[in-house]
Amino acid sequence: MTASPAPQEPIAPIDADPMLLRAVAYLLRPLVRFLIAKGITYPTLGELLKRVYLRATREDFPLGDKRLTDSRISLLTGLYRKDVKRLREEPEEALETPRMVTWGSRLVALWLAQPEYCAADGEPSPLPRLSSQDAERSFESLAARVTRDISARGILDELVRNQVARIDEDDLVHLEIKAFVPRGDSQKKLHYFANNLHDHLAAATHNMLDQTPPLLERSVDVTGLTDESIQVLERLAEQHGMKALVALNETALSLLARQEGRTAAGRVRFGIYFLRDHKKAEL
Repeated sequence: MTASPAPQEPIAPIDADPMLLRAVAYLLRPLVRFLIAKGITYPTLGELLKRVYLRATREDFPLGDKRLTDSRISLLTGLYRKDVKRLREEPEEALETPRMVTWGSRLVALWLAQPEYCAADGEPSPLPRLSSQDAERSFESLAARVTRDISARGILDELVRNQVARIDEDDLVHLEIKAFVPRGDSQKKLHYFANNLHDHLAAATHNMLDQTPPLLERSVDVTGLTDESIQVLERLAEQHGMKALVALNETALSLLARQEGRTAAGRVRFGIYFLRDHKKAEL
């Protein structure tokens, strides 16, 4: 008879307010849709969440002058103590920008780096799709070097969907180098995507935790509209929204000028958004 493995630390059951959990699941839906579209898988997000939980505990739940122990962090977050210890020993930048790696990106990195998958000039060579076509230099064999948990076809489908790869009439898989060049102002868009949504959620969280003074966080929600009615409201929202943004920006610049060189740490963000949708709200 073999000995039973040592039990892991227990994970507390989900006993939070069901309505709260439902609300969290609902607000995460658009983000998860975005992550899937960008190839960020659940394991990658899970590892990122560990870092976020650790950082939030360290910064937002201090114990005065007392040391924040691994046990307390584990208690507050539900993380295993071994994960807390590992994450706390990582360099600080690892908590800021965890490395995002997907199966597709690993495969592409290998394709670009290994000489057997590249031409004489260093450019990635087209690869036969199946190992039966070329056992040594096929997309299928390349995918097998990255993972055996996901099929080569599944990885290829995602690369093709994201226009990172294409399959020609001879069943050769081509790597599209241009797909790795940021299109337009994608980096700037990502910057505002993160900052705008962070601050909107931070304001809403401030109010949900009954912190004072309450912050401005309002919206208008109307259903039962035709496309024509939505277009009228969209034009009106853009017109009045831009007026509000311009007015706040002008006033902010005027106030900064009056500070006569005095600087401070305070900042504000005021934003607007408009959503047109034909799906019924689920919450």
